Amino acid sequence: MKTLRTADRITSADRDRTVRRLRDLTIGTALAGMLGVGGFGAVAAATHSAAASSSSGGLAAIAPTAPSTTSGSRSTAPTATVTPTATTKHAQVSTGGS
Repeated sequence: MKTLRTADRITSADRDRTVRRLRDLTIGTALAGMLGVGGFGAVAAATHSAAASSSSGGLAAIAPTAPSTTSGSRSTAPTATVTPTATTKHAQVSTGGS
């Protein structure tokens, strides 16, 4: 009948080498993640359509009005008028609920 062999004890040098390897893997993974996010951001910025960013994107344009005038003791502050713009894009809002 064969007897079970027990595992060899790990020396402190082996343990230190393993901890150092785990630390290096953790740092490498963090750096790779940061480079990945930066790369995706660069690709997104490079491929973003300039025509879409130059339009108002469906937001209303704000046009300034004439400067304020003073009549007697009452002064009127300048106001802005909102001019709605037509949009051909359909927006969709989701809350994540089911």
